[in-house]
Amino acid sequence: MKKTIALLLTLGLSISFGVCAGAQEKDSNSAETGKLKIVHIVRQTGDVVWEEFMNGATAYGEMSGNEVINLAPIEYDPAEQVQLVQDALAMNPDVIAITPIDPDTVEPLLKQARENGIAVITQEATEMTNHDYDLCFASNKVYGESVAENMAKLCGGEGDYVVVVGSLSNSAEMERAEAGIAYIKENYPDMNLVCDITAPVESSTENVRSLFNELLTTYPNLKALWTHEDLNIAGLVCEENGLIGKLVVIGLGFPSECRDYIESGAISMSVFPPTDVIGGAMCALGAAVANGEEIKTGMDLGIEGYNSVEVDGKIVSGAGLVYHTIDNLDEYTRP
Repeated sequence: MKKTIALLLTLGLSISFGVCAGAQEKDSNSAETGKLKIVHIVRQTGDVVWEEFMNGATAYGEMSGNEVINLAPIEYDPAEQVQLVQDALAMNPDVIAITPIDPDTVEPLLKQARENGIAVITQEATEMTNHDYDLCFASNKVYGESVAENMAKLCGGEGDYVVVVGSLSNSAEMERAEAGIAYIKENYPDMNLVCDITAPVESSTENVRSLFNELLTTYPNLKALWTHEDLNIAGLVCEENGLIGKLVVIGLGFPSECRDYIESGAISMSVFPPTDVIGGAMCALGAAVANGEEIKTGMDLGIEGYNSVEVDGKIVSGAGLVYHTIDNLDEYTRP
């Protein structure tokens, strides 16, 4: 049996079931029930970020009455996620909403989905072809420039820095990183990017930790490290190398995971969107597409933070960012 988790929510009734069984049992379609079937696929189960995404999708299902099925790989494994997309296709849904681990691996299946009349919504996959829209919590340009500005201020506008992404194939992270680098080059000429954007060989704690240590060894005069994933590991490495107060560590990080390092000063600032609503917003956007609504700037998805979205081609942005520091940490996480 595949190691997967599926959650079916319909009309307020929550039932857990195996993915294999769920794929074989077809429920009434939207034409018969008047409700949409939406399959929401995240990157990994058991991870607090993706659990929040699924909570948001669940809340949307309860609010809208549409049927929402959450699927998540046990491991951060593109092949396992591909199998989940195959399972989703077998369910004959109206919408597939997915945050791909590796966009290239799911493109052919999502092409098949759209050919079958299924609306496809992605997240962090702006360069994909086979989707209707990609949902961003903020436009990648705004995100990149905003984090870059905060990093520059924390550095006093000078010094060497590095930028790390989770994967060089993650188009959203690359766009954010490139936007931030361009912003610093234009506005802070005394800051110096010492190497190309880099990423760990594999997304594991050991590999990420090794990369951060390698960067600190190779560039001993680093003043800032901006990472798009694994901020808590960057904080740990900062502590282990005795660089608290000497190295600015900033990036995408869930506040509860980063709390101890923010309190110690190992992490200067954590940036994170309100993840408890993103899954719901993806489902709501997919429902709007499936229902034939016009997707345009200013439209209200009925989800907090997405009450007036910005539409740029196939990119729909909203919600914005929250910056977590020692000064506001208690507003977002408990000791």
